[in-house]
Amino acid sequence: MRFIGNIETTVGQVVKDLEAIAKNHPDDDVLRFPCYDLCNDNYVSGVRFLKNLGFLLLESSLDEDDALTVKQLIKELKSFDSKQKIVAQDGWRLVNLEHNEYWDEDFESDESSVIVLNYDDEICVGSGFKDIRLHSLGYLMEEMKDRFGNCQDLRIVCLDENDEVYPLSDYHHDEDCKDGCDYLYLTDENGLHAIKVSDFINLDYHDHGGVAIKYTEGGNNYVLRSIEIDEDGHSFFKTNIEGKDVIACRLGDIICGDDIYGVIDVPGDTITKDNFIVYLKDYYVPHLKALIEEDKEIANREEDEFDCEFEDDEYVEHISMAEGRARAMEKVVRELEALLKKID
Repeated sequence: MRFIGNIETTVGQVVKDLEAIAKNHPDDDVLRFPCYDLCNDNYVSGVRFLKNLGFLLLESSLDEDDALTVKQLIKELKSFDSKQKIVAQDGWRLVNLEHNEYWDEDFESDESSVIVLNYDDEICVGSGFKDIRLHSLGYLMEEMKDRFGNCQDLRIVCLDENDEVYPLSDYHHDEDCKDGCDYLYLTDENGLHAIKVSDFINLDYHDHGGVAIKYTEGGNNYVLRSIEIDEDGHSFFKTNIEGKDVIACRLGDIICGDDIYGVIDVPGDTITKDNFIVYLKDYYVPHLKALIEEDKEIANREEDEFDCEFEDDEYVEHISMAEGRARAMEKVVRELEALLKKID
């Protein structure tokens, strides 16, 4: 996976800031973290090493019971090398920890501080706005205009890892907090009304957190995937499909699945056997087990326990589908666990 921009902040910097705060701050105070959907309180809940990406993640949670105090976080961070690079979690986004310039005038901080205490004794965690894996729409529009502005009538498509073609049909600025407020992404849904270069470079531009591809995996299930960036830093290229010239981009890593408040530690563009085993053990199998539990819970609900009203046989169909999904996923988990046991 290619990251857009450098990851500058180290564990040592975060510890330095936290120790300065801890000197004159209550021992039981927790760290709040800015949440870009602006719909929920967000708390720093832990530190996780992303094995396949190679850096630390300052994790966040919407549940205050998961929150760490300043001193607890210092203790966790000190178990890692002070030079280790670290980023922050905002839902499923990966964002840089950054120094905010207004702190220089308003609070006691130096130019490198990423966490400060304001005059109201509130802890301020500075962070970037854009996911470090994604370009903004403005950047992509400029690339399209500069490189393919003379190809206005060509349609734009996405190619997956098997060179399957998905016409880009729309873009969407999602204002539903449950799906990630103020997040702009392109969608391949239905493949209808495929947009052309002229449509793309004239989109109504807003500087949100980056552009991902909404990739439907059958039914209503979908994942968000990054747009792959080539060695020259380009996202788009010109190619020929079924005798017609098109402008294309490639689907990159999965960056968001069913859990919009979780970060996926994906194996990346190249994967070794060891990476794949770690991915299965640490993410995919636990992920399937969580989905199984959800479906079993749905299958055991009474009709009046749902927040909606069913018509005719919809209730029976709904719980039957959940039960069927759970059985199918249980079979997959058994086979994967047997494979992992055999490999070990």
